[in-house]
Amino acid sequence: MMPMIRRQICIASLFFVLALSSQAFPQSGSPGRAPETQGAKKEVVFPNGLTLLTMEDHSTPLVSVIVAYRAGNKNEVPGLTGITRVCERLMQMGTSRFEAGALNRIIQSGGGFSRSIADLDLTRFVTKVTSRLLDTVLLLEADRMQNVEITYEKLLLAREAVRKDRLTNVESFIYGPFNEEYFNLAYRAHPYQHPRYGWPGDLNNIGLEEVKEYFQRRFQPANATVVVAGDFASEKVIALVDSLFSPIVSYPLPPQIRITEPEQRAERRALLESASGIPVFLVGYHIPPASHPDIPALRVLRRVMVGGESSRLYERMVLAEKTALSVGGDLLELEDPGQIFFYSILNYDTPVEVGEEAILDEIERLKVEYVTSAELEKAKNRFEADFYRNTRSLDYRAARWAFYHLIVGNKDALQNEIASARAVTKEDIMEVATRYFSRNNRTIITLTPTELKPEEQEILE
Repeated sequence: MMPMIRRQICIASLFFVLALSSQAFPQSGSPGRAPETQGAKKEVVFPNGLTLLTMEDHSTPLVSVIVAYRAGNKNEVPGLTGITRVCERLMQMGTSRFEAGALNRIIQSGGGFSRSIADLDLTRFVTKVTSRLLDTVLLLEADRMQNVEITYEKLLLAREAVRKDRLTNVESFIYGPFNEEYFNLAYRAHPYQHPRYGWPGDLNNIGLEEVKEYFQRRFQPANATVVVAGDFASEKVIALVDSLFSPIVSYPLPPQIRITEPEQRAERRALLESASGIPVFLVGYHIPPASHPDIPALRVLRRVMVGGESSRLYERMVLAEKTALSVGGDLLELEDPGQIFFYSILNYDTPVEVGEEAILDEIERLKVEYVTSAELEKAKNRFEADFYRNTRSLDYRAARWAFYHLIVGNKDALQNEIASARAVTKEDIMEVATRYFSRNNRTIITLTPTELKPEEQEILE
């Protein structure tokens, strides 16, 4: 029984880490200083609107390529939810030049990997290969930016693929509805409320012309950024991208409609039931966009609460009170106002109210008591350790640079990430807790076990 519980904890923990997979940290070295193996970073904007970011790093003969489109859940409208995922799938179905699956086969034959990610703000196609395959990767990405054929047959296949993704990750997954319900409850006006895989009815009704129009406006050079990081010469890559991507026709960008989420006036709650037998409690709060100066303090605060086995929630709920199997939380740093949330996966015999009381009590404590100097230093140390640990991955560094460029709007702020965390004070922690952790600003989701029938209860007893 214990291995199954552990497996459930792992799966649930992965599910609850809702933060953008694009988040990454700059390369290792002293804060704000690049290692000697890294060359200059460059930015080029081509006449058709395509942006190229290059970051040389000659420490290993590898390159990471990210093609990011400003297309995500927030660009969808009611009735067309899931259309971004459909377009993502269409991009994987081949072109008039390369058949479906050719890109993956070519990349994997060279020892590399590729994947795609569609989230709230962006859709990204990520590839990591040896340096000698860089020209090939750029050729393949330019080809699918220009030559994807959208036919009715392919649309049916793409819609079915997204439906299967939804079935696997939402409808057939114990904790699947939790994520969907949370965003739908937390956001009333902003399209972040839309489900990641679309509503089933919308997927069934997305038409060919609607997909063609959305694809033409969103998956095109003027709405794209190409990031190349690794072992290469920038001038050569700039010339290659110019020759491959500049001939691609761009189209007028769709109107930029800024939807402001109205201030939340009261606590919002939803109660879900599940056959898992394990109660879950989650509470989240609206926070400002990723570019806001309060973000560094919120990053440190999160680590005070759920940063490892010596964090406040873990020490209290898992070690001391033994009411929870696992605790966690994350900071959703988005282009528009995001979320910070905390959760506990409780022991099967622990009432969900116990988990709620403990988490809300620790949140209120942040508003009336300063964190100790030891807690603050430990949280900063953990942040810095995470920073350097993650920078070992080339594609992670590239993704983080893209995040700062596209979401924060200031790619140079990447160099100050550690310094900004180190500058956080205990007064800052109390200030942001007081500012954002109000009852009227919170959304609560609880998951309780389905009530057993008398005969089922007898079997368990």
